[in-house]
Amino acid sequence: MSWNVNEPAHRFLWRCVRSHKWDAATSGGSMTTFDEGGQWLNAFIIDVVPGDSPEMVRFKAEKFILILDRLMIDVHQNTHEAGYDLSKTIAELAPLFAAPESKLESCAEAVDNAYKCVGEDL
Repeated sequence: MSWNVNEPAHRFLWRCVRSHKWDAATSGGSMTTFDEGGQWLNAFIIDVVPGDSPEMVRFKAEKFILILDRLMIDVHQNTHEAGYDLSKTIAELAPLFAAPESKLESCAEAVDNAYKCVGEDL
């Protein structure tokens, strides 16, 4: 599945990342678009800095997934898919976000697998 504005999980992922990185999303006088956001590097999203060890990158990815999870569930009223909980969500999403050169759009399918989002077909 590719990065698609018509997929509720993709839209919610972008909303969460956009709110997490609000200053960057609104810099230059206009809002970063959905398509532009999909091209953001995960290193930027999870705040990787030069010299971070692989363990630190993984820690930052896990920390970001905690933030993402709270936004997805508490703010946007989504739920975990059957068979998912916070631990499984972290286990599956953290390695994707810990790949600093990958892009946000590369995580969309895994996010869709982990969350049942408002507006999804039943």
